[in-house]
Amino acid sequence: MSHPDFAVLTVSWELALRADGYADRTVKAYQNAVRSLADWLAEQHPEVGPTELDRRHIRGLAGSTP
Repeated sequence: MSHPDFAVLTVSWELALRADGYADRTVKAYQNAVRSLADWLAEQHPEVGPTELDRRHIRGLAGSTP
């Protein structure tokens, strides 16, 4: 299960995207991308939430200096 903050942030981001006039397909694509990232992060780094996430986690370098 992904970090619960991702759900809250995704809803907030969707509202912002829609307010800015993004197309429905674009919003859905962005939501899918965030869901995929959250699922991957829950699997690879379950202790990390959106506020702790940085490039070292994505690049597989967690534990090393940036």
